[in-house]
Amino acid sequence: MESWAEGVETIVTNDRYRNLSSSYFDDGNDDIGWNFLRQRDRVFEMNEYTPIVTDLVDNYNQSIEYGYLNPRPPMDRVRNYTLQQVQNALNNCRTVDCWERNLRNYYHNSSEQHLNELFDYMRGVLNNNNPNKCD
Repeated sequence: MESWAEGVETIVTNDRYRNLSSSYFDDGNDDIGWNFLRQRDRVFEMNEYTPIVTDLVDNYNQSIEYGYLNPRPPMDRVRNYTLQQVQNALNNCRTVDCWERNLRNYYHNSSEQHLNELFDYMRGVLNNNNPNKCD
């Protein structure tokens, strides 16, 4: 999956444009901007890219705003990891479980009790790419 590259692109682009123009975020919410609509996707709509890196860093829970969609977007109660922490936890990992475990073991984060529900949607997206998945 390309979620790491997607996340870095989203966060760096938003940080850059936030610094250049206060009107970049049209509603004043610092947690949205470039690539924001990807956070509206539901698990079955995802295949290569997921917003998990953005979800680890931001303070925005898309499941609340888009709760009217059926099924709902993933619950995102995880917040305030840094890109450096996400990258360090991802180093030398080849599985979603390893990445989640490293985040728990390497860093203390007040929202880490919600990592499992966030990474569960990643596991669901992995099944979207598996032609032998169980329905």
